[in-house]
Amino acid sequence: AKALLGFERLNIGNPRRTRYAFTRLEKVARSRGLMDDTAFADKFDQLRLDLADQSALFSRYVEQVRRGETLGPDVSILKIYAMELYQRISELLLEAADEKAMYEGTVDFDGEGVDVLSPFYMSRPGTIYGGSNEIQRNIVAKDVLRLPAK
Repeated sequence: AKALLGFERLNIGNPRRTRYAFTRLEKVARSRGLMDDTAFADKFDQLRLDLADQSALFSRYVEQVRRGETLGPDVSILKIYAMELYQRISELLLEAADEKAMYEGTVDFDGEGVDVLSPFYMSRPGTIYGGSNEIQRNIVAKDVLRLPAK
């Protein structure tokens, strides 16, 4: 059962969905000229770097599986990181879309349709499935960091 949960957390930590939301964010930000705003550009760049970190961490666990090694409780770190990053990206996407964020479905940005609400909606349940992030933090504290229980 623990091995199956490890694979589930690895799958949840796949950067594919995070990258998809990030490309939507980039498209909206560029179409609205937000990259010229240094405060926005700083947030955007931080998310870009965090996405690179997620990709590197995911690759590390994929290589571990390829070598035939079992995933330990530390894979919970990937699950937590991935879902929280996905939420942060989807929240900045809504901020970037401004008043267009209130429309469901595809919204036009420079002649291209972007669904700005779906990433936000999809980022919420991810903190629960595969074990809630709160439970995952407890696993990391107990089994990875070996912190004493309260």
